[in-house]
Order: sequence, then C-alpha cells, then structure tokens
Amino acid sequence: MWTLLLGWQLGRLIALYSLIVLIVAGFSYFMLTFVKNLEPFFSETSIQFDADTLQITVNDESKKWNMGELRNVVTKEGYWLVYVTKIKYTYIPHDIFYSEDDITKFKTYINA
Repeated sequence: MWTLLLGWQLGRLIALYSLIVLIVAGFSYFMLTFVKNLEPFFSETSIQFDADTLQITVNDESKKWNMGELRNVVTKEGYWLVYVTKIKYTYIPHDIFYSEDDITKFKTYINA
C-alpha cells in the first residue's frame, strides 16, 4: 500500500521503520512485565516468629498466621515454602535470619 502511495523506495523505508518501532515497543513491554515479576525477590522482607505466630512483612505489608494454621512446610536448599492453604504459600529464604540459632529455633516452631 505504501509503495502505491509514495513509491517503492519510500514505502520500503516506512515499512522498515514501522517494523523497528514494533520490535522496540514489544521489547519494552516484555522488559516492563519481566521486571515487575521479579519485584518479590528484590523487596525488603522481615520475619518475626514465636511458638504461636508467624509474621512476615514485605514492603510495609504485614501478614500474620498462627503456627497451627500452617498446612505444610517444604524444605529446599536455601529456602522454605510455608503453605498456608493448599495452593497459597510464603517463600522464606534462609538468609533472612541473623544466626544459625534463629534458623534452628524457626525449624522447631514450624516442625520442618
């Protein structure tokens, strides 16, 4: 269509620039959504626990559960997945704790 209106050379140039704009816009959208999905891994997280409760604060948003409400704990190398329901879980990395003593205390509380 561009070749009929503006000629062969100019039509090809417009098509090429349009393709470049579409690629750049698509790449920008991909990067925006990809970085947004990485947000939980780079957020500030703190944990407070005792024999009765587990409280996790992520970016000033706090969630609190009783230890008896926890359904399952999956132990992996470097982190725990604490399941609150069958499909809802909380990611707790090992490096959030200050000492090995805190990790052993947490393990006894969650029965991992």
